[in-house]
Amino acid sequence: MLEKTVLQQLQEIFPMEVNREEADAGEKIRLRNDEQKVEIDFILDGHLEQGYGYKNFKAYNRDVYETSYISEYGYEEYKKQIQEAINHYNKNEFTLEELADSVKEAEKDNGYSHKDFLVLTNYQEEISSHLFDAVDWQYPDTLFDEWIDGNEINKIGNKYIFTAGMELNDFLKMEYLKDFQQGNVNILGVDGKKYISLEDLVNFDVDRYSEKCLNVVYENEKRESQMQEKNHAISFQFGIRE
Repeated sequence: MLEKTVLQQLQEIFPMEVNREEADAGEKIRLRNDEQKVEIDFILDGHLEQGYGYKNFKAYNRDVYETSYISEYGYEEYKKQIQEAINHYNKNEFTLEELADSVKEAEKDNGYSHKDFLVLTNYQEEISSHLFDAVDWQYPDTLFDEWIDGNEINKIGNKYIFTAGMELNDFLKMEYLKDFQQGNVNILGVDGKKYISLEDLVNFDVDRYSEKCLNVVYENEKRESQMQEKNHAISFQFGIRE
């Protein structure tokens, strides 16, 4: 005789199905024990591109605290945790309410909410949404670490930026060189005179950055120097003494 699945066991304890929501991968099922007026939510996994898990874009956008993702391995732990709680309930070691609390706790322990993605990405919504879109079967933490190791993203100050697989300094040089050459500060230095180095640049407060250029509070030494030289040349040409 085949063993009953976790869902089948829960359906015997909570026999009324209140709601079933299809996710992008998997389902969320609300079950109820009408006699004792106790409800639980149980999550079913589904097919992802490269494995299995639970993924729900509606949940991600609907409620920052609602579980919207469970990895493949996380789902196995989720079921295992619930099975242990069911065993306690069957031995009269748990009340129905304690079983329901355990099911909820298993979801919290193994699932990721929108808030969890924000915490992982230092509360940067763009990075968080990109990570949620990309995560497929693995733990979000694992994928995020892979991005960092592969220079897909890098950290400046307390914020992350996409760096397209490039070392941070190389990326900043590529992105900002034109702006700096046309602006007040040059990150590479001109005529052997260094105004600000890349090493200094990455230590700046990222809030002083705009999207495509850096608002650095420095006097325009180069431009002032050129202006002084020009004025001096004019004065010399016309015989004007300063």
